[in-house]
Order: sequence, then C-alpha cells, then structure tokens
Amino acid sequence: MPVLAELTNQLSHVVSLWEGFGTIEPRINKIRRDIYAPLAKQLGWESKQQDEAELDKLLRVLAISEAGLSGDENVIAEAKSRFEKFINGDHSVISPDLRYTVFKISLKQASSEAEETKVWESIFAIYSDESFPIDQNIIALQSLGTGIKYPSVITKTLNLILDEKQVRTQDAWMFFRA
Repeated sequence: MPVLAELTNQLSHVVSLWEGFGTIEPRINKIRRDIYAPLAKQLGWESKQQDEAELDKLLRVLAISEAGLSGDENVIAEAKSRFEKFINGDHSVISPDLRYTVFKISLKQASSEAEETKVWESIFAIYSDESFPIDQNIIALQSLGTGIKYPSVITKTLNLILDEKQVRTQDAWMFFRA
C-alpha cells in the first residue's frame, strides 16, 4: 500500500502539470487506468469480510478513485449508478469511506453541463442536509470543488464560496482542497 500511495501521489503531480494538454493527459490517464482499474475490479466495491484489514479498505478507495478519475468506464458507470441510488434515498449503497470518491467521480466524469449541474446540486443538497453526520457534510462540501469544467457550475461554485449564509467562512478552503 505505501508504494501505491506514493505512486498515486507522484502521478497526481504529473496529472496536475499536464491537465488540459490534449496529447499528454490521455496518455497519463491510460497509465493510471492500467495500474488501478484491474485492482479496483479485484477489490470490488464492498468489503469482503467483517474483519477486513484497514489497509485493504484504504487500497479499495485508492484503486476505485484513481480508476474512476482517470476514465475507467466500468468504475465510472458503477460510481454514477451508486450515486443515483444514493441521492434517491438508498444511503447504504455507498459505504461512508467511498462517498467522497463516488461524489468526485460522478462530478468529474459528468458528460454534459446539465449532468454536471444536477450532480453538483445533489452533492450540495447532501452538504446542506443536517440529517447526515457532520463528517459526511464535509465530504460533500470538499467534493464540490473536484473536476468541474462548465463555466456555469464554476460560477455557481465561486458564488457559493463567497456566500457566508450557505458556507461558513472557515469552511470555504475545502473547495480548494479538492
């Protein structure tokens, strides 16, 4: 796990440097998919046992996150399916340790402005829903800054950051963490 964590860290630096470069970014994402998609498939979305090791849980989150964010179609489809079920009330479909990952993948991999807006608004509704534990509200808030690409959603995000009635000033930094 430490080796994959360091590899992920270094690849994320490379991705951030080359993001938006049409000939380089796809190649980097292919490398990420080649590494993480088979691992995500092997580990699956659910814990295999009650006493699963903590490192295995962390590895599952890492593999699913990297595979989905780099464009693996199977992981993206599963994340979007689970996200849809989650926002329709089945909160058991995404374990708390995978929620940030699923929210990020669903938002970053939205295929249209309408889909991105819908996902963004659904995640914001989770943040605003006081029936969720505070850590889940924070996870929702952090994921709102991930991979948005359409100007209307970027503007909505920037306006939200500046709106102290909707997001507390001390929480605004969380958008930039993503």
